[in-house]
Amino acid sequence: MKKLILAVSFCTLPLLIAAAPSASQGKADSQSTPEASQAAKEKKVRQLLDLTGSGKMGEQVIARLIMQFERMPQLPDGYIAKFKELAKPEDLIDLIVPIYARNIDEKDLDGVIQFFKTDIGKRWMEAQAKIQRESVAANQTWTRDLHKRIMKALQK
Repeated sequence: MKKLILAVSFCTLPLLIAAAPSASQGKADSQSTPEASQAAKEKKVRQLLDLTGSGKMGEQVIARLIMQFERMPQLPDGYIAKFKELAKPEDLIDLIVPIYARNIDEKDLDGVIQFFKTDIGKRWMEAQAKIQRESVAANQTWTRDLHKRIMKALQK
């Protein structure tokens, strides 16, 4: 059960930190309010997440957690089924949108959105997906080979 708590905490803690309530709360009575401006910026963040494929991050996190849970025989009966029922990918996206909004200037956000709408931006994202997959495989090979060399050196 400790592994379960650690796995869930490790994967979701950064996302949960982003869920802290905003310091600015109040009525949004026109488009010129800070709340309306923030909502418009968050809409742009969602657009960026969609353009870059990051909008599927919630699905990926949940899928990875389910794979981890399936390797944990100590979980209570029904845990995975209940997790699948309650875990919503959009909830994770809702948690990271404010993080992007806090850390990306709106002018830069507009520029990045425009870039990813171009053919170059689209090709960049396609290349990044391939680069990431190949980099993960290379990292696994490197780690495995390094482990073998370390073990061999320790046996001498």
